[in-house]
Amino acid sequence: MDAEGKAEAASFFRRMAKLEDRHRAQIAERREQLFTGIAPTVRDVAAWGVEVADQARLKATLTQREALELALEAETRARDYYGEAVNYVTEPLVVELFEELRDAEIEHQRLLKLLLDKL
Repeated sequence: MDAEGKAEAASFFRRMAKLEDRHRAQIAERREQLFTGIAPTVRDVAAWGVEVADQARLKATLTQREALELALEAETRARDYYGEAVNYVTEPLVVELFEELRDAEIEHQRLLKLLLDKL
């Protein structure tokens, strides 16, 4: 996106990648707090994720608006996922984590909408 004069959107996506890495670290940290020394019994080998964009819609000619709209859809799915996941856990640390992640996704949506409004 930088090469196409879309520096603001490119900067946003780089910032979002860092935030998503922070989410991954939060989840790993909470898991360690809850299950210290216990090896995971679930392998995450699926090529999917809560926030993965619709692969069929990704293309080399994706416009800035299309990229932001795809990102907004992914953030909405993530918000819905964490919002719903809270209903299936009772451990306070996990509830707190899911609520934090849900709220972060809401903030990401807000930021994406601001960028879309500028187009």
